[in-house]
This record gives sequence, structure tokens and C-alpha cells, in this order.
Amino acid sequence: MIRTGLAAMALATLTAFSVGAQNAPERIMPAADLNSELADLIGKSAEQGTQELEVLGYRLIQTEGEAGLWQGGEADDCFRVITTDGNFSAITRLPPRECRRIQLL
Repeated sequence: MIRTGLAAMALATLTAFSVGAQNAPERIMPAADLNSELADLIGKSAEQGTQELEVLGYRLIQTEGEAGLWQGGEADDCFRVITTDGNFSAITRLPPRECRRIQLL
């Protein structure tokens, strides 16, 4: 049972990086792993999503292709936002050390 869950989780993570194959926005992380403010951004335009993230106190610390690494919020969250066709298509929570590592470079 645990192996099945881990396999499904790995597949979902790999799916997030095959951005060109996605036709519709897809939540990669379970709703419990993203606060509702972040989960609600999936499907919004990148411009609108970026503005909302900044209002919520998040800041963009790195971009690479269609992925942006964001940090901030009350718990100093770290997450990656994938943009597809101008819209936020996936948000993946990352360990806070990932954002700290980028800041040290």
C-alpha cells in the first residue's frame, strides 16, 4: 500500500515537469500541503498570480524556463510555480533549505 502511494506521488511529480503535455491546470500537491491562497492560484494568469503572491508577502528568488522559485509567507514557505501558456499550472512545495540554498549562491 505504501509503495503504491509513493509510486503515485513520484508519477505526479514527474508529470509536473512534463509541462508541454498538460492540457489543463493540475494540482500536483494535495490541498492539505498547500494553503488555500496558493492552491487558488492554479489556473490564473501568470501576471495575476504574481501580483497576488507579492501581496501575500512572497518574493520570486529564481526563474528557470517556465519555473519560478518563490519564498515567503508566515512560515517562510518555499515552492516552485510552473507556468504553462501564460497561466500558473502547478505549485509544488519544496523544503525551505532549497530557497536558502539559492540565496547563498
